[in-house]
Amino acid sequence: MSEDKPPEEYEQQTLFIAAGIFFGFCLLLYYLPAIMNQLGGENPWITGGAIGVVLMVPFIGLWLRGRAQRKKKTG
Repeated sequence: MSEDKPPEEYEQQTLFIAAGIFFGFCLLLYYLPAIMNQLGGENPWITGGAIGVVLMVPFIGLWLRGRAQRKKKTG
């Protein structure tokens, strides 16, 4: 936890960022069938790749956020 912020502000900021990631991923999942239909007409392998990318997006985003938080804490 950062020393210059009170704990309440840190938790609120974390909550807003987590909510943004959650709603962004939900929006992406909402449009995923339309994306799959568009890509499926071209090539089914591209559709599978798009699904794989969509499933990896939140993990990559959270991993990058964790790295940034660790770097901020140590540096």
